[in-house]
Amino acid sequence: MLFIFIWILNLIAVLIYKKNKWLGFFSILTSVLFIVYIPMDTVQDTIVYYSSYYNDNGGFEYGYTQVSHWFLIHGFSFLQFKFLVGFFVLALMGYCVQRYIQNLSLFVLLWLPFPFLIDVIQFRNFIMFSLVLYSSIYVTRNGILPKSYGMFILYLATLFHSGAWIFFAVIPLSFFKVSKIVKLVPFMIVFSWIFGFLLYFTSLSTKFINFLSQYTASITNREVLVDRVGGIYVPRFWQIFLFWIAITMFVLMVTKIVSLGIELQENLKILKPLLLFSIVGLLVIPLVTIQWDYTRIMRNSFVFAEIIYVWKIEHSELHKKLEREQGFSFSSIIFIASYLLQAVIIYYPAEVEHIYRIINMR
Repeated sequence: MLFIFIWILNLIAVLIYKKNKWLGFFSILTSVLFIVYIPMDTVQDTIVYYSSYYNDNGGFEYGYTQVSHWFLIHGFSFLQFKFLVGFFVLALMGYCVQRYIQNLSLFVLLWLPFPFLIDVIQFRNFIMFSLVLYSSIYVTRNGILPKSYGMFILYLATLFHSGAWIFFAVIPLSFFKVSKIVKLVPFMIVFSWIFGFLLYFTSLSTKFINFLSQYTASITNREVLVDRVGGIYVPRFWQIFLFWIAITMFVLMVTKIVSLGIELQENLKILKPLLLFSIVGLLVIPLVTIQWDYTRIMRNSFVFAEIIYVWKIEHSELHKKLEREQGFSFSSIIFIASYLLQAVIIYYPAEVEHIYRIINMR
């Protein structure tokens, strides 16, 4: 019931206070308990992490392998390893989020139900994402030193999960002005949909899979990952199609908010990285047609969308004045629709049992 207690506590804080940083930050740190004490038999991944730690046989990316090996040879148990690393990772995540927004309690309300409940079992993904989030603060800046530092942190993220390589797509776009990127988003959406259809319905998918397999083998020593990329594992097309819609909706929401920010000339340095790392989700539209595991990249991108949505709520008075509207705005409607659609597709029915067990952890 700890999960429900944390969520309700942050809900009360959001209703009473317009902005609440420290309770939200503490709640993010407390989430390490779910990472550490998730039941071992919840999913296969938890067993794999456990056995890999004590067998010390690698099998994961170089960074994760070396860090886990250091903890093992210094006498730390698997739970101690997960707690210490997880606490640092979540502290870094909380620090990065508060660099963008003040109302961390509202962020926790959105983030805990989705995507945290599914990503809690993906320990390496948590480490990777915290580093990606940290890199976003620097990689979109104009100076050579901060941009280089951001790229270095982004590279470190790839040493814990190979999925971080996809986020290098933001680097060429980071040289464009925000207004230019906003204008490019519709073309990116159309291209991703066309490429997705081609991969799913034509023989192009075979050539693309072979290319990805060779590329994956050249940048990672994970044979299991190469085998996964080389094998098609996708659900029915209607699920993929709904997923495309969900991704497109949250990218449109982000673009809408950034467009308003441009008109208001407000916090463009904050909006640019949130926009760039959110639209990385568009790359998942074609990729998910060949491998369902790429949905984790979408979930990482969606966290950036959640941050920018909270930013929008914090500046709601300015946005309402500009839009001249009452109640829910267009961005709120499509954000909620995308949020619910993703959660239903990801959680139901395969993940319902493990989510129930996490929520009922005491």
